[in-house]
Amino acid sequence: MRAESVPPDAQRPSGAASGDHARHAARVRLVGALLVLVSGIAFSTKAILVKLAYRQGIDSIRLLTLRFGFAAPFFALAAFGGRLRGGVPSALTRRDSLTILALGVLG
Repeated sequence: MRAESVPPDAQRPSGAASGDHARHAARVRLVGALLVLVSGIAFSTKAILVKLAYRQGIDSIRLLTLRFGFAAPFFALAAFGGRLRGGVPSALTRRDSLTILALGVLG
């Protein structure tokens, strides 16, 4: 049997595979921390932007329309992004459905 016929993962020592996993886990944690940071900054900025918009004379209905219009493409991507990549969504369990309902009602 020639070396080319062996899968690439089989040629690596097990230590290299665990090193790759550790680097991937560290990268995922870093991306998560950065997303939390950006989310906090964006959430803080929202109140400032709303005050500036009210100062310019925009009413609350127009401001909410602009806000939801800006957010709609992101929500659509979150809802249907998996299907665009060919993924099949899994069915919600009863517990998941009740949790979503409770979060919607309680805010």
